[in-house]
Amino acid sequence: MGMSMKKASRNIMRRIREILLFSFFVLTLIISGCGGNETKIKVHHSRDNNVEVEKSEISFWLPNGEILSSRRSLVMADSLLLILDHKSFENVVSVYSASNYNYCGSFGIFGEGPGEIGRLGSSAYSHNGNKLLVKDLAKLVVYSFDIDSALTSGDYRPSLFSKDNSAEIMNRMFVVSDTSIIVQRIEVTSSSSGAFVLGRYNPDTQSFLQYTDPSRSAQYPFAVSPDDNLIVEAGSWWDELFLYDLDGNLKCEIRGPMYSSDRNRSQLHTFGSPMIAYGLIYVTWRGVRSGRGDLSYIDTIHVYSIEGDYIKTIKVPYRVRSMIYNPIRDTFIFSFNDFDEFGEIERSYIESL
Repeated sequence: MGMSMKKASRNIMRRIREILLFSFFVLTLIISGCGGNETKIKVHHSRDNNVEVEKSEISFWLPNGEILSSRRSLVMADSLLLILDHKSFENVVSVYSASNYNYCGSFGIFGEGPGEIGRLGSSAYSHNGNKLLVKDLAKLVVYSFDIDSALTSGDYRPSLFSKDNSAEIMNRMFVVSDTSIIVQRIEVTSSSSGAFVLGRYNPDTQSFLQYTDPSRSAQYPFAVSPDDNLIVEAGSWWDELFLYDLDGNLKCEIRGPMYSSDRNRSQLHTFGSPMIAYGLIYVTWRGVRSGRGDLSYIDTIHVYSIEGDYIKTIKVPYRVRSMIYNPIRDTFIFSFNDFDEFGEIERSYIESL
């Protein structure tokens, strides 16, 4: 009888230990992972795996021998590379082959007339129909350029894609499909200030499904990867990243070592723009800046897994304005602040660092 009681007691204690160990394991997953539904915060207390890009690994090229303005943006359009010059006196968009960077033509006119761009804003490429969406900040409209027609017809004018009303201004865009565009919208409040809201826009129904809380006053640059079912928002004022699926469900909030809940402090720790390539997240890092007007240029890129785990920090020898992944050449293209030329680095080299 005594032996049976002892054996039963040992079994109970073993079962209790198993339950406690399992509970601890589940709690660890909830706290540290991005996949749990209970807690979605991941804290990185350090980012100290620093690597440097050698200057000899960067190749430079000047598009068509042109000198572009310092304000320029890059868009991949399948086999084409589009360069949008925000301060050009001539064409808005210059088109190049993504395989060899040969010049293919240009289109878009700056001006105040119908179909002309008054002030160039954000842009997005639509694979279906080979179209480029361009925001005109002066007219508060989005134009749709048929790239093939724009390159072959000298008198081509874009069609009107959407027109903002006084309370909703489309700020950034990424086209997932004809009926699904991930957008960042500026909602004007009663005090005439703006709130940046991420969501999904359906151009057919002109409906907007809100993803994020309008109470966030900060602007969050974002990147989208349909293949990874992932949206990445980068804090432009604070050391934080947000990972969502394409339906707007929060996967994870990532807080870096300089994160603070004090939203009124004078010193800000800010990211630039994110990019997703080959299952990795690349986010340019501005570092510390005092006040919102001090936008120092970037020479640092933090790399994360698509689950939100920190991998490494890349130091680039030149100040970066923007970057984009070219899948045709399997390279990263950089627009540098200090050069008219663009820089190109092989992805395999970046990943090997």
